[in-house]
Amino acid sequence: MPNPSLTSHQKATYSVELSIITPVYNSEESIPYLLRELVSVCDSTGKIYELVLVNDGSTDRSAELLAAASEINHNLKIITLSRNFGYQSAVSAGLDFAQGGMIVIMDDDLQYPASMIPVFIEYAEKGYDLVLGERLANKQNSWLREF
Repeated sequence: MPNPSLTSHQKATYSVELSIITPVYNSEESIPYLLRELVSVCDSTGKIYELVLVNDGSTDRSAELLAAASEINHNLKIITLSRNFGYQSAVSAGLDFAQGGMIVIMDDDLQYPASMIPVFIEYAEKGYDLVLGERLANKQNSWLREF
């Protein structure tokens, strides 16, 4: 289903409507949950999408799990960095690779719910160039850190 908020030039430029960029670092335990959640949410949007997973030099089985998953699901695009460059560099690598007309950056630990992606899309389709999610309450932080 084409994205109504894209101009005809943009529609011709982007065959992928939605890219989800997720830096991955030593996340072998969360990868199955992450992929299940992201695929489910992205499938529900009706958009042509790609999941750009950037393995940021993981030393566990993350690279192996991502490679196996990409053999099954061709919406997964895997970038493997030669060593750990850090979160921002992994995001930058994902941005260089992403092809979507809309891009969402998500952490690999599902700390922020993937279920918010359709809300972000809704705002983007209303014409917002940038949509940010903000956690209103963080029960993990002490009152001093919140202050």
